[in-house]
Amino acid sequence: MQPTMVVHLPADMDYAATSQLRSLLSPVLMDHEPSVVVDLSRVSFMDCAGLGVLLQVNASSLGRMRLVNCPPLVSEFLLLTGTYGSFDWLERPSGNPGPDY
Repeated sequence: MQPTMVVHLPADMDYAATSQLRSLLSPVLMDHEPSVVVDLSRVSFMDCAGLGVLLQVNASSLGRMRLVNCPPLVSEFLLLTGTYGSFDWLERPSGNPGPDY
């Protein structure tokens, strides 16, 4: 079984946190971890800058990044921005938006 690393994101994923987010996520994926789970359970706010970091890191992760524990407000934000389907999910967020997303 491949090892998995879990990364817990901070409550605020906004412009002010982008450098912290990059420094938290990028080295983990650069260390060639076979699988990285990004836990969103603590996230209470996300803006486009925070989402941009997630999208950038996800694109460079070669499919090794999975999201989990997505709060409803974050799930709604991902749906509204059309980026929900850009991510691999370890489990579907509560309030499953359905197979079309």
